[in-house]
Amino acid sequence: MKTKDFVQISLFAAILCILAPLSIPLAGGIPISLSNFAVLLAGVLLGKKKGLLATLLYIFLGIVGLPVFSSYQSGLSVLFGMTGGFIIGYIPLAYISGYFSDTYQDVIKIFLGILIAEIIQYTIGILWFQFLTQLPLSSCIAACVIPFIPGDLIKMILISYISTKKKLIQQ
Repeated sequence: MKTKDFVQISLFAAILCILAPLSIPLAGGIPISLSNFAVLLAGVLLGKKKGLLATLLYIFLGIVGLPVFSSYQSGLSVLFGMTGGFIIGYIPLAYISGYFSDTYQDVIKIFLGILIAEIIQYTIGILWFQFLTQLPLSSCIAACVIPFIPGDLIKMILISYISTKKKLIQQ
């Protein structure tokens, strides 16, 4: 890996650390945040490997105590809490969005890849949320998916468009 790669990975981990704590709490226990936007941004602009590494660095920083998770939380307790599945879901979110961005130039195909990545992240998050709360799946979907669909669609469209400009960052 070159110095440029380390700088890009660190920069996007820092972007995640800045954006992810900014959140709006919701009654269901899962806040609205910009973390998945930042993870997708890392994936599509850095590609699958560096985007994944930036995301893993962010998660590591949160685990060791930096208050970088939503609402400025940190530690392993967050990973074992209600949002933990969504944080773990950032790993495939970064990799899959990066894979589609690396593989395709077409904004529609990249959007579909991001959609697949989001579905996988949501699935991991919902299953973990359901495990902890023992609520019916329909209640988990109502708390963890429905309120986020409009904002996430906007984020996905924006990230898909930004992905077509990735050559600017990779130079």
